[in-house]
Amino acid sequence: ATLSVFKPDFDSDGIPDDVDKDDDNDGIVDTVEGESTDTDNDGSPNSKDLDSDGDGCKDVIEAGWSDEDGDGMVGILPVLVDSDGKVISIPDGTSAYSSLNDLDGNGVKDYLEVGADATLVSSPTDLTKAAGKSATFISKGSSTSGLSYTWQVSTDAGTTFNDIKQPKMIISGGVSANYNRYKYIEIYALEDIPANSGYKVVFHKSPGDGDPKEKELSYAFDKGEYYILARSGHYTDDFFVSTTGGFTLTNGYKDFNIGGVKKGKVQRWDDLQYQDGNSAFKLVDPDGDVIDSYGKVGTDGSGTSWSFNLGWFHRNDSNYSSVGFDKSQWVVHKNIYTTSGFNGKNNTASPSYPVADFDPTTNNLYSGLTNDTLTINYVQLSMDRYQYRAVIKSTAYLCDNGANTNSAELIVFLDSDDDGVGDVNDLDDDNDGILDTDEGDADDYDNDGVPNRLDLDSDGDGCNDVIEAGFIDGDSDGIIGTGTPSVDANGKVSSVSDGYTTPADGDANSVVDFLQP
Repeated sequence: ATLSVFKPDFDSDGIPDDVDKDDDNDGIVDTVEGESTDTDNDGSPNSKDLDSDGDGCKDVIEAGWSDEDGDGMVGILPVLVDSDGKVISIPDGTSAYSSLNDLDGNGVKDYLEVGADATLVSSPTDLTKAAGKSATFISKGSSTSGLSYTWQVSTDAGTTFNDIKQPKMIISGGVSANYNRYKYIEIYALEDIPANSGYKVVFHKSPGDGDPKEKELSYAFDKGEYYILARSGHYTDDFFVSTTGGFTLTNGYKDFNIGGVKKGKVQRWDDLQYQDGNSAFKLVDPDGDVIDSYGKVGTDGSGTSWSFNLGWFHRNDSNYSSVGFDKSQWVVHKNIYTTSGFNGKNNTASPSYPVADFDPTTNNLYSGLTNDTLTINYVQLSMDRYQYRAVIKSTAYLCDNGANTNSAELIVFLDSDDDGVGDVNDLDDDNDGILDTDEGDADDYDNDGVPNRLDLDSDGDGCNDVIEAGFIDGDSDGIIGTGTPSVDANGKVSSVSDGYTTPADGDANSVVDFLQP
């Protein structure tokens, strides 16, 4: 006969409890748990209780450890332990048996303190804003400890919500000179960008282009640096007439530094030889979402105000990335690179492309992504009917799945003259004292890409419409009257007793003067 002595092994890891320093394999040693202490008075000592405080959140989670299979034991299956019964099958980058969480800093470890979900107090409300303005949403939660807020957006009428992402880069400019090697687009980093991060530029050559070209930004570049996609390396040293001489870029990238004020990476993109200055560009993030754009996809840029054929475009300082193209953010010049071949360098153009460093903005597109107040610093037309909500959690209760606020809808309207009356209701979209119906609404007399109703000099003759119509413009700003105008509910200027009569036709040829150069 064989006499066997049974020794209890609560966690069945092969190490008897009298030797095992972690009887329940939760990543907390028994001496810390209190051996026989029973915090929740459920009859199981903490050393053998996977939820010592009985709040529904396992000790391993509240301690701050990893429990990928959700069994309350630290690490992953199969559980492997050392001779002391401490778990060693822990994923890389995680730990156990070290300092335990006390997220509210009250001196009581979280696994011994009953936690609770955050509760919702108030939700954000719907907003109606003009494009280019700011919008603020406010939500409130309550918790016995601290609160965390994560703001989300839905672009599909509330069907799905995703955490809002702050744009990490922005299109800063581009060139389409006469010589096809002097063609490029430049991107500016708002944050450090790692290599192979998944960002790419998509380029559409013509309207209805069924074969857009794309190029991934493969190399790392730092906050404040540029990433140049260029037809060739001549972009930096040759086009800008650098003293270091030109180089030919085949594969990979080159570092560049122009006068100490513009530096970064330049990468070759052969497809840019087809870029004719009437092209549209999109900057796309790793999730495939457009985060910035130049030009209008599906529109022939020829003759538009954003065409940069034989010229360049450059973003104004203190502007934000824009999913929908906003011409007001850009300086554009065309037909200025008239010299062909290698001689058509930047110094041959007037004005030449800015070499000085670009200053994007002191603000991000969003503020308050992790607190109770979300601000969109620059509302864009593309955000019309987007819905916003916050996910509120208790910071000291790691099992809190979050309370979702009700969603708030953002309605965006275009207000071209910034008078508080949206274009759809405004009878005078540019406040020049001429009714839009008299200006022809969508007509564009001088073919500059700006319709007459928004163009202060519709015929492009250098004389503002308000003057040619026979009205008063005391400060020569193209707007009727003097100073910032007051308007009525229909958007008509009410601060002067002038305008909105039949515009002048001085030579009586049945063509109003503001449409006659």
